[in-house]
Amino acid sequence: MPGLLGTLVRQKTLLGSYVEKIGPAHSDLVKPIPMYAHPRADFYFDIPIAVLINRGCYSATTYFAAMIKELPNVTLVGQITGGGAGGHLGYQLSNGWQIRVSVSDFLDKHGVSAELGVSPGQNIENTKEDIQNGTDRMLEKAMDF
Repeated sequence: MPGLLGTLVRQKTLLGSYVEKIGPAHSDLVKPIPMYAHPRADFYFDIPIAVLINRGCYSATTYFAAMIKELPNVTLVGQITGGGAGGHLGYQLSNGWQIRVSVSDFLDKHGVSAELGVSPGQNIENTKEDIQNGTDRMLEKAMDF
């Protein structure tokens, strides 16, 4: 993904860091591994970009939102994402149930975890009345950009 985001930056830009569990203690983590977008020499996309997000944006979309949130021409519009930006391992319990446990995390460039979600720059929620009337305030706000 950092390669794709190279079209949105003019200089090497820190997008965030990846951390991984290496032991049983809460603080047993590898040193954060920084992730950068490197500008593409052949193309720069410099128009305003609005990205719609909400609780239905989970895993890779949360990861994406965390990476682009502070790029200069990007605005996140909607509600907080669903989180789940870390990697996970799956286990089967003795009763046959499956569980998944996070074993890594993505931290934005300020060191804030994306695991519980990424907040938008423009917080907008469609009401029940909006939906009944065929109005999408999130989309309308995004189109203002």
